[in-house]
Amino acid sequence: MAVFSVLGALQAIREDGPIEFGGPRQRSVLGRLLVARGQVVPVGRLISDLWRDQPPPGAAGSIQTYVSHLRRALEPQRTIRTPARLLVTVPPGYALRAEHVDAWRFEELVRLGSRRLLDGDAAAAVVALEEALALWKGPAYQEFASADWALNEIARLDEVRATAVEQRASAVMALGTPGSVVADLRAHLAEHPLREEGWRLLATALYRQGRQGDALAALREARRMLVAELGVDPGPALRRLEAGILAHSPELDLPRTAREAERDNPAARLPLPRGLPAVLLQVRTAAPTAAPTAAPTAAPAAGLAEISTTVPVAAARQEGRIRLFGRRSEVSLLLGLSEGVALVTGEAGMGKTALVEEVAAVRAGRGARVAIGRCPATRGAPPGWAWAEILRTLTTAVPPREHTARSVRGEGFHGRRAVAAYLRDTAAEAPILLVVEDLHRADRETLDTLLDVVAETAGAAVAVVCTFRQEEAGRLTGTAAALARREPLRIGLRGLRPGAAAGLVTAVAGLPVTRPALTALAARTGGNPFFLRETARLIAAEGEAAALTTVPAGVRDVVAARLAVLPARVRTVLDVAAVLDAEVPGKHAGGVDLDVLAAVHGGGEDAVVDAAEEALLAGMLVEPGDGGLRFASPVLRDTVYGAMPLLRRARTHARVAAVLERLRPDEAAALAHHHALGGDPVRAARYALTAAERADLRYARRESGLTRAPGSRPARDYASVARDRLRETQNPPTGASLL
Repeated sequence: MAVFSVLGALQAIREDGPIEFGGPRQRSVLGRLLVARGQVVPVGRLISDLWRDQPPPGAAGSIQTYVSHLRRALEPQRTIRTPARLLVTVPPGYALRAEHVDAWRFEELVRLGSRRLLDGDAAAAVVALEEALALWKGPAYQEFASADWALNEIARLDEVRATAVEQRASAVMALGTPGSVVADLRAHLAEHPLREEGWRLLATALYRQGRQGDALAALREARRMLVAELGVDPGPALRRLEAGILAHSPELDLPRTAREAERDNPAARLPLPRGLPAVLLQVRTAAPTAAPTAAPTAAPAAGLAEISTTVPVAAARQEGRIRLFGRRSEVSLLLGLSEGVALVTGEAGMGKTALVEEVAAVRAGRGARVAIGRCPATRGAPPGWAWAEILRTLTTAVPPREHTARSVRGEGFHGRRAVAAYLRDTAAEAPILLVVEDLHRADRETLDTLLDVVAETAGAAVAVVCTFRQEEAGRLTGTAAALARREPLRIGLRGLRPGAAAGLVTAVAGLPVTRPALTALAARTGGNPFFLRETARLIAAEGEAAALTTVPAGVRDVVAARLAVLPARVRTVLDVAAVLDAEVPGKHAGGVDLDVLAAVHGGGEDAVVDAAEEALLAGMLVEPGDGGLRFASPVLRDTVYGAMPLLRRARTHARVAAVLERLRPDEAAALAHHHALGGDPVRAARYALTAAERADLRYARRESGLTRAPGSRPARDYASVARDRLRETQNPPTGASLL
C-alpha cells in the first residue's frame, strides 16, 4: 500500500520505505495523475501539460516510458503478465487508482470539522480541523507551482486550508478561549490579507479579550487593505461588527452559534472539490428540466417510456425506424441539460449520433429550437463548417436583426461573439439545443466558436452537446481543458448490455433469433451497436451460422480505419496477438500470454509492451483481471486476423508453435492448432492425438465422479476440436493415417 504526500514535496511511502520516482518529467506525470483524483488523463493532455503545447517528436513514446518506470517503482513485485493495479491504462490515457493521499485526507477532515461546527459541536470541530492542519507540511504540489496544470488545484487546496484556519478559530472561540487564536489569525491574515472573515474573527477575538481599541484598529486595517487593493469598502459582516463594538453590543460577548456564523459568512462554507463525475451526475439527475405543458407530437419516439431494452420484432419498428436501445439513462441525462455543455464520447459505432438525434427529437417535440452541425471528414470545407450548418438552421427559423446578420456571417473574434449574442437573444424566446458532431475532426475556427458560445451564453437557455471519438481526440486537449472550467456533463458510451443487444439484433434482423445466438453475438461484438446492426443484417441475409463466424463488410471497414491510424509497429504486434488470441482449446483460449507474444514477435520485451500499451489506449486491446491481454471484442480480433496475408498468417502460426514447444510444451491442443495452420500436418496430428488422449483421461475422471472447473469445456471437446482443425488444414490421406 502506497501513501502519497502532495502537501509539500511530492513523495510516497510504502511498507518497505520511500519510493523513488525519478526525474522531473516523470514526477510531473505522477503529479498530473494525482491532480486528476483518479480520473483518466488522456495521453494528449499529458503531452500538452508536460511540454506546454510544444511537444518534441516521440512525446507519446516518452509518456509511455515514464509510465512504465512509474509502474515499476509503484509495484516492484508486479510481473509483465499481471495487470497494473495502481497506475492503470484506461483508453485514451492513464489513471492513478490511489487510495491514500494526504490532500484527500486533509479535505475529508476539513469537511468533518465543518459539519461538526454547523452541528454546534465545537470541541469535535477543533479536533478534526487541527488534525487536518497538521497534515499541511508546505504549499500543495510545491515543486509544480509553475506548472499550468497544477495552478487550479494548488489554489483550491490553499482556499480549503484558509477556510480550515478560520473555522478552527471559530470553533476555539465558541469554546470560550479567544486569546489562543489571535496569533494564528494574524499569521493567517499576513498570508491572506483580503479575507474579510479572517479580519472579522480577529476583531471579535480581540474584543472578547477586552481589547476594544485593538479590535477597532484591526477593522480599520481591513478597510485600508480592501480599499487599497480592490477599491471596495468592507462587507456587511465587518460593518455590523464595527457598529456592535462601538455600541458594546451584548451579542459580541457570547459565542455565536455555528449556524449564525454560517449565515453571515458564506466564505466559511467549505468549497467541495470539482471534477467528480458521480456528484455532477447526481446533481443533474436530481434537477431535470420542467415537464412540457403538452405531450410531444412531432417525434415518433418522443418519450423515455418508449426506449426499452428488449422488444418483440413487431414492436421494435416504428414507421420504418429502429428505436434506440439500452440508452435510457444517457437520454435522461441529456434531456436534463437545459444550459451549458455536454461531451458524449465513444469509439466508432457506439451510437453517439443515434443518441443525440433521439434527444434532439424529444427536445424539438417539447418546443426547443434544435440545430445540428457536423465536422466534415473530408478536406476543403470552409472554416467553422459545423457552425455554418447550425446557423443556417436557426436563422431560417429566427432571422437575426439586420445589423446583427452581417456580424453573424463573419469570421474571427467579432463573428464568434456575434453568434453568441444571437444565440442569447434567440434563447430568450425558446430554449435552444445545439449539437456539434464529430468534434475530433473540428478545425480551429469550429473549436474557438464552441468555446466562445459556451462562455458567452452561460446562464442562458442554450445547451450544447458535442460528440467525438476519444481515441482520436488528441487535437482537443486545449479545448477540453477550457471546457473543463464549465463543468461539462460527460457521458462515455460503452457497449450495450446483453438484453439491449438482443433487442437491437432482433429489430434489425426482422426475424426471430435464437437465444444462444443472441448471447454469442453480444459477446462477439462487445455490444457495439453498429457491429450489432451489421451482424443482424448478415443474419437476415445469410443466417445465424454466418453471423457467428463472418465479420460483416461494414464492420471490417470501420475497424480497418481504426487500425490505419496506429503505427506500423503496433499493427505488427496486433497481428501476432490475433494469431495467439484465436479460439483454440487449451490454456490460452481467448487471451494472449505476454511472454509468448514477446517471444513470437522477436523485437524485445520493451518494444512489445510499448506497442501493447498503445493498442490498449486505442481501445483495441484490454487487460482482463486474470492477467495477459485480449482483444476488446472477438470481432476486432477476427478483423485483424482476416486482414493478414495468408503467407504471413501461416508463418506466424509456425513461429507460435515453435515458441509454445519451448515455453508451453504441455499445451497439446494449442500446439496441434498452430502446427496445422502453420503448415506442419505431421506435428499437428501428433499433438492432436496427445490432446485426445489427455481429454479421454479427463473425461474418464469426470465420469468417475470428479468435476471439472466451472465454465470449462467438456473434456471430449478438446480432442474433437483438435481433430477438426487438423482435417481443415491437411490432406485427407495424412489425416486418415494418423487419426
